[in-house]
Amino acid sequence: MVSTGAYIIIFIIAFGEKGILLKYRIYLDVYLSLFLGIVFLFISGPKGSGLMYLIGFNILSAVFMGMSSVFFSSSVTAIVLFVITFIIHFNIIPDSPINGYGTFQFANVAITTLLIVSYLH
Repeated sequence: MVSTGAYIIIFIIAFGEKGILLKYRIYLDVYLSLFLGIVFLFISGPKGSGLMYLIGFNILSAVFMGMSSVFFSSSVTAIVLFVITFIIHFNIIPDSPINGYGTFQFANVAITTLLIVSYLH
């Protein structure tokens, strides 16, 4: 249900309000997908769509901002995944669904995500 609401918000920003310049709508959509990816990883853990939003962030930045932004978006994704792996390993947020991943399991998922993103280069 929350994911559907997020899709609706992205759709409204992209196609709804014409008072916002196209450049800013693109930035909002791209960085909203990054934000939603991080939030959904913590809200729904392994069962959610957080990783898909993170991959979507990289794809959207490549499509809308050009290939020069792919290195930046890949670096941001790598940093986010490293920080989340650190949080899981040291159990910093004990009651979060993100702890449904084991440390090595999430590290494997993070490496796979970065491999998928590296194909954009």
